[in-house]
Amino acid sequence: MSDICAYPPRIETLRDLMTAACLVEENAGECFMSLARQMGAHNNPRMEELFTALAEERLERAKAIFGDMEPEWRAGVHAREARWLGECCPGAPDMQEAHYLMHPWHGLSIAREALSGAAAFFAAIGDASPDEQVRRHAMRFQREAQERMRALERQLDTMPPPPENWDHDDDPPVMQE
Repeated sequence: MSDICAYPPRIETLRDLMTAACLVEENAGECFMSLARQMGAHNNPRMEELFTALAEERLERAKAIFGDMEPEWRAGVHAREARWLGECCPGAPDMQEAHYLMHPWHGLSIAREALSGAAAFFAAIGDASPDEQVRRHAMRFQREAQERMRALERQLDTMPPPPENWDHDDDPPVMQE
């Protein structure tokens, strides 16, 4: 993780926090949708379905946060300088962990780690902010991420891990020139 990923953007106001929260969820949703498309291209429909569902959940969350924002705040959401977004966005899945033969167990593990990153991001904001409103909302976002993380952990507990040779392919893909 680069330094820009390790440090949260400057969050001084509730507007800053709501904007960041909306962008975190939106970016995570877009990353999961990208993974879903990749899994579809590699003929892994179970993972395509799982990543699509995870993407839709995160994008719906972004819409809900956007809807909770003051109307005058909404206009600037996508204009905000958010260099920390992208693959290093807190809450986004680690795209490097994806594999075209992965199983739902792997996908849920990736999603759990992404939510862990979001929870840590909001906890850091809550701990650092002198503003009571920002702290309260950051802690709420942290709790919500932790609740969703625990729900994924419960799902993981119900399924066996994949077999040891889950990534073996007798006919692996080849780069085309």
